[in-house]
Amino acid sequence: METRKRVCYLTSHSPVFSKEVGGAEAQLYLIGQQLLGKGWECHYAINNCGQKNTETIEGMVFHKVRRLNVREIMAGTSHENNPLTRLRNITTSIMANAARTLNFEALEHADADIYHTRCAGKHVGYVGMHAKRRRKPFVFTVAHIDDCTVSGRTWRGRWWLDRRMYLKGLKSADSVIITSEYLREPLEENYRGDVRLIRSGYPIPEISGKPDGGHVLWAARMVDWKHPEIYFEVAKALPEYEFVMLGGGRDFRKTEKFNGHQDMKSIGNLRFIDFVPFKEVNTFFREAAVFVDTSDSAGFPNTFIQSWMHGVPTVSLDVDPDCVICDNRLGYHSKTVDQMVEDVRELMENTALRRKTGRRCREYAVKNHDIKDTAAEHDRLYTGLVEDERS
Repeated sequence: METRKRVCYLTSHSPVFSKEVGGAEAQLYLIGQQLLGKGWECHYAINNCGQKNTETIEGMVFHKVRRLNVREIMAGTSHENNPLTRLRNITTSIMANAARTLNFEALEHADADIYHTRCAGKHVGYVGMHAKRRRKPFVFTVAHIDDCTVSGRTWRGRWWLDRRMYLKGLKSADSVIITSEYLREPLEENYRGDVRLIRSGYPIPEISGKPDGGHVLWAARMVDWKHPEIYFEVAKALPEYEFVMLGGGRDFRKTEKFNGHQDMKSIGNLRFIDFVPFKEVNTFFREAAVFVDTSDSAGFPNTFIQSWMHGVPTVSLDVDPDCVICDNRLGYHSKTVDQMVEDVRELMENTALRRKTGRRCREYAVKNHDIKDTAAEHDRLYTGLVEDERS
């Protein structure tokens, strides 16, 4: 009888239920699609997006993670008169109930042979605790350099419990996946176990040549560290070209940076579009001439791969993981806003250069970021860990 192979991913959203999907969620979804063909049962524990408690869609099984009930947190603490004792009890209750209520139920329902999650946060600790309790392997994927250092912009304002639970889960992982080699050294500050380099991947789209025209494209969540306000400035500096901005995120709209650009509708060459469903976003990459990234940090941006797959050169302000853009001549690593303006201008003006660079982008992406290869690496890793656990 063939041995069962079942993986469970804990992730916040899925393209199946939500259009507000980031690169981390997209990768786990795409990997799962491929693993189905390799004999794996793929289960997902995801946030409440209005779905049923358990649903099977596209051959994958989705388990809803319930929201934490405040009454459950407060249960058993209301009789305490001492504020410090009450606070301590509430904190302890949060740790216990959050782990059980938010995650363990869905993870239990999945009953997997191996568990996997991405992105730093307390959920990593919960998955690690569950896997250890069930004596199952646990895999974590680094999504951002701050996941390695447990510091930096993405950790600002987080509660101490997030950091504590994340580190607990990270250290318990049987294997940690990095998507770029430069992440290995900073990761060693907090993890000394098995580290695997597995590049992110996307399905290879069919393209029939790029048109002479096309827009400049920016696509990301509108959070501070991705600096969408810089894209506004680039668009203003190049009024002769069309700029398209795919974004979303309520938090950024509350900041001074966004409020200072409430007049962006007056930027005549800028077209802003809120979150686009994952399965529709390729249309914008296919029609783009140049892709622009204004983030100040990252892991390995999925949007780089999406643009390269469509033969679109990248102009990046600060991010060039492993110098992949410069070494392979896939666009420009600008480093300053003024230089970014000039780099975008050069690619937009010089059609021959843009096409030649675009062909290199396509060739590089097909060779290094085919989702079939990414899934095959995960298959080998999962199989080895599960067999070791069973032996």
